[in-house]
Amino acid sequence: MAGPLRLRVDLSVPGVELATLTAPTLTRREPTSELARREGAIAAVNGDFFYLGAGDAPVGLVVKDGLLWKGPDPAGRPSLVVMQTAGGPVARIGSWKLVAQLVADDHSRIPVDGYNEPALRPGQVAAFDSRWGSAPLPATRQRPQELAYARLVSLRDGSEPTGWEVRQSGQGATGPPGPGE
Repeated sequence: MAGPLRLRVDLSVPGVELATLTAPTLTRREPTSELARREGAIAAVNGDFFYLGAGDAPVGLVVKDGLLWKGPDPAGRPSLVVMQTAGGPVARIGSWKLVAQLVADDHSRIPVDGYNEPALRPGQVAAFDSRWGSAPLPATRQRPQELAYARLVSLRDGSEPTGWEVRQSGQGATGPPGPGE
């Protein structure tokens, strides 16, 4: 299709809604048309850039079904966020910041700069989970010998998570998170 396309959506019409369409994981690439077809969407917009060659993950914030899939870009690039409010959905474009930390048994704290985030600078820390996909970790463009990792496994009391335990740690790149990591 040539030229600009304007899409106007009236979210007050019953049955009309906005949704985040993604492949099953952040690092699995699929055409926007395939995502729309699979979800039965009438229209779809490719709304982000991607870290091609560094995991192929989206650059910006990804929230799907109320769950964080990828944190905001640590460099502050803006993201479009649609929030449900008492008055209905509201769209905002802005720079968002992840506020997270790892807390050890001794109560020491390590700030987390990214969540499923491949664009790290030296000294930054990111957490990855199974939503990341099969790309190696970290998928940063840094030299692998400058990287360190700790693989954590979820501790459970029955079905309830109770914390995390270091399963493995080392230098360099590692594979993607496994189940429960």
